[in-house]
Amino acid sequence: MGITIHYKGRISNINLIDEFCDELIDIAETMNWKASERIYDEEDKIKGVSVTPHEKSESLSFFFNIEDGGLRNIMNVITKVPYNPEEPEWDFIKTQFAPPEVHVTVVKLLQYIKKKYIPDLEVVDEGDYWETGDEDLLREKLKFLGDKIDAFGEALNSISKEDLKEITESDEESMPEKFEKIIRKIFLDGEIKEITIHKNPDSDIPPEIEDAFLKQIEAFENAPDTTHFAELLKRGVFMPEPDELDDKQLREKLWEVINKLAEMRVFFNNTNHLSDRELYTHLLHDSLQEFTQTFPPEMELNCHIDICGSGSDEDIDIYYKYYANEEDREHWMKEFPDYEMPEHEDPLFDRDKNLPRSDL
Repeated sequence: MGITIHYKGRISNINLIDEFCDELIDIAETMNWKASERIYDEEDKIKGVSVTPHEKSESLSFFFNIEDGGLRNIMNVITKVPYNPEEPEWDFIKTQFAPPEVHVTVVKLLQYIKKKYIPDLEVVDEGDYWETGDEDLLREKLKFLGDKIDAFGEALNSISKEDLKEITESDEESMPEKFEKIIRKIFLDGEIKEITIHKNPDSDIPPEIEDAFLKQIEAFENAPDTTHFAELLKRGVFMPEPDELDDKQLREKLWEVINKLAEMRVFFNNTNHLSDRELYTHLLHDSLQEFTQTFPPEMELNCHIDICGSGSDEDIDIYYKYYANEEDREHWMKEFPDYEMPEHEDPLFDRDKNLPRSDL
């Protein structure tokens, strides 16, 4: 569920890529959109730029293969999916949570790009505006999705006290399964059942819990797979390899990354055992490459990354050596008496106190 525009194609002449990037950045500045810096990666053979039309919209990205001009999906580049020169890759922008005018503007921009730069541009618009130019139809589709969410809310009110208790008492690992059970009661083959749902007069679900539940279901259903590294690229933050930066440049880049991630509601802890260069390398090649999901800003969902929280033997040793207090160390030894507890040491660095914190 969610209105998305999919597009693919090949620029008519690779010598126009720079001109295309310049013009797209100019358009973004004129429209007060956010634009990334031009990204050029010789190893992956891509050059391009992305713009963000609205804070509740995903980014509109154009990354070209520099040898033949075919569009590439940045996630495919990051995950090293082999490029097929015979078939440019589909990319997409979801506009579901932005005003309808944003969707209309993006489509008109794509029409301009097709006319001037990418004559074979293919577009699949789930709002049908590309094909019809009918703004009323687009609004109807958005309203239809809103009505489905409202119907879901009515169905949620019919949840029994037993089901509600089962959800609220479940742990984080089993909660998705509990959600799925409820969803299966309400949805049939992806559509709401054609039945009249009456509000359960005995339901005691507080409105704020109901609203949060609905938003969470919608967000998880629509959230695309991505990585924090890819999301940084979309926002114009490029991370060079560590050996390309001197110590001053690396420290500046590290804090640029940390602060930008905080704006994206991604926060870190337990970093003091690593130098700036070690932490930057870890983020670039490890933490920021893990698959995650993006959620609408209104969800206000935070992501907390524990640098030594993987559960590996090495990370467990690091935690109990540098970060655990005496009570935690004693509790761990009661649970695992055979564990060889390392002697406590103060970490060499004192960065954590300056890291951005969530407001929760």
